Amino acid sequence: MAVAAAFASSFWLYGAGRTMCETTGFTLRASLCGVLLGAGIPAVIGAAVLVVRLRDPRAITNRVLWLLLALFSGSGISEAVILRDEQNFFHETHDVQTIRSRARAWPNTLTSLVFVPGEGIHSTD
Repeated sequence: MAVAAAFASSFWLYGAGRTMCETTGFTLRASLCGVLLGAGIPAVIGAAVLVVRLRDPRAITNRVLWLLLALFSGSGISEAVILRDEQNFFHETHDVQTIRSRARAWPNTLTSLVFVPGEGIHSTD
């Protein structure tokens, strides 16, 4: 149950951190923002909670490894979903000569993708 919750929260938080950078395509800066918000901060909090609650070092190690696996898997899949959405938007606008915009796919619907002829695709909040 905790692994599923970690995965889901990482998926959502990574997407929030990644899209806050208002970039399209994979960039190191945007990915690091997403990983920090989606996996880094939750990993530190989760590891601290496990250390306080558990006394057995092997149990701590195993659960921290599962937590990290869930957090980084959620972040990776979130990046794949974001890139897929951007690729779909590219195909929607590849032969358009006017400005177009739409909300990003769930769960990042509070931000938008915008196509400007001659300038390409941009992300906005």
